[in-house]
Amino acid sequence: MTPRQKGAEAAAYGLAEWECPYDTVTEANEWHAGWRGEPVEPTTPAGLMVVDTMNVLVRAYHGGFATARNGIVTFFQVVARLINKLNPEFIVFADDSAPTHRRDVYPEYKTKKRAEAEFLPEQIAQTRVAIDTIGWARVRVPGWEADDIAATLVERSKSPVRSVTLVSTDKDWSQLVGPRVRQFDPFGMNAETTADTVRERWRVGPDGLCDLFAFAGDPADGIPGVRGIGPKTAAMLLNQHGTFEGVILAAKTMKIPG
Repeated sequence: MTPRQKGAEAAAYGLAEWECPYDTVTEANEWHAGWRGEPVEPTTPAGLMVVDTMNVLVRAYHGGFATARNGIVTFFQVVARLINKLNPEFIVFADDSAPTHRRDVYPEYKTKKRAEAEFLPEQIAQTRVAIDTIGWARVRVPGWEADDIAATLVERSKSPVRSVTLVSTDKDWSQLVGPRVRQFDPFGMNAETTADTVRERWRVGPDGLCDLFAFAGDPADGIPGVRGIGPKTAAMLLNQHGTFEGVILAAKTMKIPG
């Protein structure tokens, strides 16, 4: 079955806008550009583009007036724009699975209840169907999150000539940024995150973010952190003592006052 045929099949799910009349990424670029009235001028080639599926969809849904279709329409507009801009060789949609193995380690992980979004659950299901029907790769592993899939893909795609672009607004994904890996926020003004911009924002490099969040906590994930330590203090301690373990050792040996 060709992408064109799969697109026709997607219409059966109420996704007629996403009929897919192309068989290659190049044809996709041309079609999406014509659809949005944009020139086909890929700027920064991306060997592999990994999309944080739920992150982008939820942001798309809450970014406008909630309707039965607003999230899915905006989601695919974003994807179309990224194909034009980044001209990726490969596209993978990393998908979340719940519950995750992190609950076994910390039962309070992501237990904070969020406001119910009336139309979002149905649009999540529709988006997954549309991605699969078009024929794009979508990876979902029971017990693991999109973060884990992205990290695995970055690790396994190590190559001096292949770049990786991570499409997500999630700060946790910034831990993966490096010489050949960048993060792209499709909704932000300062869209691209590199190792330098991570240091500018957090005062530690990408490899220090995990330790920083361990100290400062992450309310979005239900992680409390250490009382009295925010991101700035955490960054200062890590710059002085290197790692989480180094800070704890310094505290035990009274090298940290208080």
